[in-house]
Parts: sequence; structure tokens; C-alpha cells
Amino acid sequence: MKIKSIKTDNKINPIGIDNPTPCFSWSFDSCDYSCQKSFNLIVKDSRQNCVWDSGVIVSEDCLGIMYQGTQLSSKEIYNIELTVYTEDGNKATAISTFETGIMSKKEWKGVWLGSNVNFQGNSTIVRRSFNLERGDILRARAYVLGVGYHELFVNRKKVGNDVLAPSMSDYNKRMYYKTYDITSLLKEGNNCIAVELGYGWYGRKSVKIQYFVEFSDRTTFEEFTTYGGEWWVGAGNYIDNSIYAGEVYDATMHENRRDWKEPDNYIGLKDGFMMGFLQNPEDAEYKSDFVEPIRVCDELSCVNVIKISEQKSIYDFGRNVAGWVKIKVQGSKNSKINLRFAEVLNEKGELNTINLRSAPCRDGYVLNGIGVEEFAPRFTYHGFQYAEVTSEGQVEIIDVCAQVVHNDVKTTGYFKCSDEYLNKLHEMAVRTELNNLHSIMTDCPQRDERIAWLNDLTPRVYQNVLNFDMLALFKKTAIDVKDEQSQDGEITDTAPYLAGNRPADPVSISYLLCGLKAYKYYGDVSIIKDCYQSYSKWVEYLLTLQKNYILDFSLYGDWVVPPIYEITDKTFVSSIYLNWYISLMARFATILKNFDDEKKYLNMLKESTESINREFFNSNYTYANQTQAALAMALTIGVVDNEKRNKIANVLAQKIKDDGYHNTAGNQGYRHTLFALCDEGYTSVVLKMLRNKEYPGWGYMVENGATSVWERWEKEIMAEMHSHNHPMFASYDAVFYRYLAGIKIDDDAFGCDKVTIKPAFDNDIDFVECSLETPRGKIVCNWKKQGNKGIVHIEIPPTVTAKFDFGKNYVQKINEYGVYEEEIDLK
Repeated sequence: MKIKSIKTDNKINPIGIDNPTPCFSWSFDSCDYSCQKSFNLIVKDSRQNCVWDSGVIVSEDCLGIMYQGTQLSSKEIYNIELTVYTEDGNKATAISTFETGIMSKKEWKGVWLGSNVNFQGNSTIVRRSFNLERGDILRARAYVLGVGYHELFVNRKKVGNDVLAPSMSDYNKRMYYKTYDITSLLKEGNNCIAVELGYGWYGRKSVKIQYFVEFSDRTTFEEFTTYGGEWWVGAGNYIDNSIYAGEVYDATMHENRRDWKEPDNYIGLKDGFMMGFLQNPEDAEYKSDFVEPIRVCDELSCVNVIKISEQKSIYDFGRNVAGWVKIKVQGSKNSKINLRFAEVLNEKGELNTINLRSAPCRDGYVLNGIGVEEFAPRFTYHGFQYAEVTSEGQVEIIDVCAQVVHNDVKTTGYFKCSDEYLNKLHEMAVRTELNNLHSIMTDCPQRDERIAWLNDLTPRVYQNVLNFDMLALFKKTAIDVKDEQSQDGEITDTAPYLAGNRPADPVSISYLLCGLKAYKYYGDVSIIKDCYQSYSKWVEYLLTLQKNYILDFSLYGDWVVPPIYEITDKTFVSSIYLNWYISLMARFATILKNFDDEKKYLNMLKESTESINREFFNSNYTYANQTQAALAMALTIGVVDNEKRNKIANVLAQKIKDDGYHNTAGNQGYRHTLFALCDEGYTSVVLKMLRNKEYPGWGYMVENGATSVWERWEKEIMAEMHSHNHPMFASYDAVFYRYLAGIKIDDDAFGCDKVTIKPAFDNDIDFVECSLETPRGKIVCNWKKQGNKGIVHIEIPPTVTAKFDFGKNYVQKINEYGVYEEEIDLK
């Protein structure tokens, strides 16, 4: 047995964590299938004092092992020693570390600094020079707590490769700080630490900085932002910056000012700097930023250049992305490059910016005229496929490329099949999701919105959990929602709360789904534990609005139904989602061993199910107003009696055929439709829906040049709601993993410890290659057809129990881990 890695709070050797009870997990090399029977965890501080010894625990668990030792100290390095024992007496060992940040708000020192009103519009530089009398540096860290975006520089160099930091939050409730390792950047003698600030999400910018240096003899040097002449502030060269408007950089500004990043330069009044201006203190909680950083994750060359005039060209990057354009130019001083962005072109072949609404989405660069100059934004981002580049003055454009920017989440899923059309749809779903990960799960990356709609997220979690490691973003989403909850239990449509209503539409069940998916896919129970009372308050609030479990309250319901079809009865949607809420609460109570609540919610679930069937079930085996969504929701949420499932599924499948294999549901119902059909053996019907090239449908998007998933079904761009980069209609991608490949994580799984392998052979697909990287290792299911035979290759990692279900009474439960080759008779 060989241990592959140890993680603390889902990260390997993290620094800056402030969780007082971090969770440990580990995985094994996939080539070794020995079985863990017990383990021992020991945690020691940097002086080798033992702060926790778990003792030998007889358990196969390797996920979610919570720290139970003495109180952790701030800024301390802790060493983890893990020993795992097998049944035959063998053992494997591994070591790891984690480092705490500033554990409590009261430990923060110093003041908030920024600029005065004379610097409005510009970026702001906050700078401090200091002297180190020694060079034997063992460790150095900087903690930056900022309002707005920031970038940290030490001795001329930017620290790390993060961009658009820190994570967005409701600054009235919670603010995130970043921890930076600056050990290798410091030196004996003069040093300079500086932060450049942009406006960020709320149009404000100020900062609190704290840093320390630990020397080889364990003594430390520490400083923090103060007022009185040690810290200086000045205007940066970004003369304007806004997430929605874009930014302008003037390279001619301050050309006579000494370099503010240079440690040997004294920066003062004659350089346009002043002593740091005090800012109002921020009363929110200060917490470590635990979400994967936003980074430049890809770079695209243009695939086509459309020349409009001598000074203006449009660059086509071939696909819809979120990020910015990086340019290299050469020219005369005060010449300028202007950039504008759009997802599509109009009939004249120029940018169509109608759907950006009030967001200007423009960048600019003023040349200083010295050699080859390069510009890429740092405090904004855009959603686009096309960039218009206009020059003013003498400018030679050397290179234009697009940089793709999003949270650097780990890719965990892989899917490919014999149908290139389906592969294209898969790529669109993956791309659209990534384009909308910017410390919150945004609805779109291009217009004057870019916020986290919980109703959009409800279907979305079914696909993003299969493609990426979403645990940190699920946790952050749950925190954001909980922060916005009112005393009487109401949650908000968006979190952080920037738009929509309070209370939220009942379809915002994504709040609870984040907890469920974290438990099921990542073996993390912390969201359910931390939010259980909040979940309960929200459900209890919804119950105050119902009568006999019929909830006549809806804001959006099944949102964005194709306009040629009937909208599903909103009262039915809210009522059956209330049933779903109650079911999830019963599940959570079971997980937390709250048996009184479990009994209460199970009784409520029975009553709710009976009430929905009395109110909405029709004698022709339909529900409510007989839409696709109504039938599908009844099947997937589980209010249908077992003896009626087959008949209702037949009615649903026939409706799909009668509708010309078109989806008639909105952003909630379509996911239920696809899953319900596949659950009942109608995978081929779903494939016909996905391939349908006529309006409305996903195939229609592809036929009209889509490279990401649209918000609406129409190709025409209009002002009110026509994003071409919207992941709420992308959960069809889960069908490829769950049904085509047949990797279905069981409903009662904890961290993917139970899986059913059930490929769908009853279609025209010739082969599927699919894998899912889980916390326990990679699950693989590849299959291909050879005549009347299906050849299936399966890989099951350690600590996972698998069931193979190939139909026709071929069901096999596997308790050993390994690689399997199965031959299935398809006749």
C-alpha cells in the first residue's frame, strides 16, 4: 500500500488556513488495491510538540477526519504524520504540513490605508520600504486584507500568479485576506513591499497589510500598516478601472517618478506620494481566502482578423471566453490603443454590444514610446469572442492574444465518445462553467450583471461537480447565502445579495444542494453541519407560506422557457420543490444522526407527497398543466408511486416525440426531463433532443456557431437577456457521465465511496471514454461495441465499493478494488 497524498481542508501543504478544526483526507496510488483497516494521525507544531494524537482508529474512512487536538496558533507550521494499517498487518506512512494564517480578527494589527479623493479613478499604490539587518531568513509571510482588488509586489517582483484577488464577498459581513509566501523575495538590507489597488466589485479600495520575517534562530521581525510617514500612498498608472467598464493604463504618467517597486528608491512628496490616508475601519469578519485563486489559465491566438479600416480591426479568437486581451505594440509617445469586446458580430460584421447593456467593457492603453510595450488588464475582465482594436497615432500592433481567466479549479472529469456532436456539447458545457468561476459562480461574464443567481445554480451543480473540484466554491457559496439570511429565515435570490428578491424563489434549492454534493462527491460534511440550522430556518420559513404543503409563492419558477411553449404551473413547481427541500432535510438529519428531526421531516415528506398527488396528479398520468417539466419533476423528485412510474415515463417520452424532440422546459425543468428519461431507459430519446438542430435546442446553438451555452434559445442578440455564455442550461453534460458512460455515484455515497456502473448501450454510440477523479482515486468506465458485444473497461480505486449493472439480470457487486474487463451480450 502506498499513500498518494495527504490533504488539509482539501489542499496539499496549504498555508494561511484559519479553520480551527481542519479536516484531513488522503488517497492511495491507483496501482495498489490493499484495503485500509485502521489509521493513526499525529499532528505536531514546528517545535515538534504533539498537539493531537488520534490514536489507532479502526476505520476505513480516509476523508473528512476532523482535527480534535489543542487550539491551533496563528502563523504556525504544523506537521502531519499518518500511518495506515491493512488487515494483514502491513502499514504505510506519509507526512505533510499545513500552516495557519491569522486565526482571529483581534490578532490583526495596524490601520486601513488608501488614497484621498484626489486619486479617484486611478489605481492606488500603498508602499513601505524597510531594512532587514540579517539575511538568514527561514520564513516570511505577508497577509493582505483588501477592499477591492489588489496585487502585491516585493522588491520589484509581483508575488505569485494570482489575479483579481481577493474573493468577492459581502464586505459588510465578511472579508477575505490572502496569505503570500515572500521568503525568496526578501534580502538583507533595503526591501520594499507595495500593493496596487483597483476598485473591484464594490467600487472601493483600501487595504490592511501585515507581514513577518522569521530568522534561522526563530526570532521574528513584524510590521503592519500604520499612519505617520512610514507607509506612503500614490496614484498608479491605471487612470480608470472597473470590472464592468474596463480599464485604461497611461504609460506616460509619472515617467519622471522613480520606480515605486524599487527597494533602494526613496518615494516621497516630489514623486506624487503622500503619507498614507486613513480609511474607515471595516467591521466585517476577516477570514482567510480558501477558494482556488483566479489565474490566467489559457492563452488563445486569434483565428481571424477582420480589417475595418487602417486604424481598426476585429480579432476573432474562435470561442467565447472570459478574461482579457493582451497586446504588444510599438509606436510613438501618447499614441493610444482602444479595445472593445463582444460575443457576436452584427450584420455589418462589426461588434454587437447590445447585450452588454450598460457595461461599456472597454480597455485602453496610452503608449510611452519606448521600445516594445505590452499591456494586459489587472483589475477588470470581459466575456467575449471578438475584440475590436483601434489605434490612435503612430502604432504598430505586434501581437494580440486572448487570456482566459477564472478560478484555477482542478479538472476532475473526462468524457469523449464516438459522436463529435456530443463531444462539442461537452466542450461547450466545460468552457461555459469555467468562464463563470470568478470567486462566485456568476450567471454570465460579459454584461452589467455577473452575479451569483441561486436559481441558475440549482441545475448547474449537476454538471460542474462532475467536471471540476468544486468543494471550495460550494463552501463559499453556502457561506455567502448564510451571511445574507434574515433572522426569520429568508434567503436571497443572489449571494452576495446584489439583485433579486428576499425571500428567494423556492427553486433556489442550490443552497442545500451545495451541502449534499459536498458530502456525496467530496466526503465533506462541514457544509451540512455548519448550515443545518440555517437550512432548517429557510425551510421553516417556506412552510409558513404553504397550505397543506401547496406553496403558492413563486418569482421565476421554471425560468426562460422557450417562448413558443407553455410555462409549467408555478405553484406546482414551488410545491414540488418544497417536497424536495423536506426530503433533503430528512437526509441531512440522518447524516447528522438527528433522529428526532429525521422522523419529523419523513412524516412531513409523506404528507407533502400525498398532498401534491391529490392536487396535481391527473387521470391521464400527467401532473399539473401536463408540461414536460411537470412530469419530469414528479419522477425525479420522487412523488410518483412505483407502480405509476413506467406509465408516466411513457407519457413523458411520447410528449418529447410529439414536440419534435424539442425541450419545452426552462432552466429548472430541463435537467429533470433529461434525468427522468434516462432513469427510465429513454437515453436514445435524450440524445435525439440534444442533437436536434432546429430551434429551440442545444443542437440549434451549435448549428449557429455557439462555442458556449446560451442563456436563451434564440440566436438573436437583444438587450434584456441574451448572454451567449450562461451555464444554467449546461447540466445536460451530466447525462454523458451518469448515463452514457454509466458512472453513477450512489445517492447514499460519502465521498464517492459507492458507485454503480451502468452504461447505456441502447443507443447509436459506438464507444465512450470517461473518468471521474474522486477524493479516493479515479473511477474509469470505457466501453465500445463490437458487433453484438459490449467491451467494458472499468477501474475502481481503493475504499470504493462498486456495483456493475449491465442489464438483463447482469448485476454484480464488487468489494475488491482493481481493473475489470467485462464482455456484455447486447442482443
